[in-house]
Amino acid sequence: MLERKNEDEWFALFGIDRAVALPPDFEGANFICARWDRMPFPSVLMMSVLTSEGRATLLNRKLRLTRSQFKDHAFVKRLHPRSLRRRIA
Repeated sequence: MLERKNEDEWFALFGIDRAVALPPDFEGANFICARWDRMPFPSVLMMSVLTSEGRATLLNRKLRLTRSQFKDHAFVKRLHPRSLRRRIA
């Protein structure tokens, strides 16, 4: 449980329960995240991949590679899977 203190009271920000999530639960959540106009996903390209060397994240056309303590930034002109694969590998 992650909480934040508001003056004298604690407010729950995040919690994990033991409820079972079934495939329809994931499908429904995915649909809402992908289609609801108040979510960023319909209009913003986001990706995160964990590789053997670190993490690669893409936000629109900004690619960030984090390897150990080093961070590299690149602007991707073309969003072609092969070009992204070469930069991430």
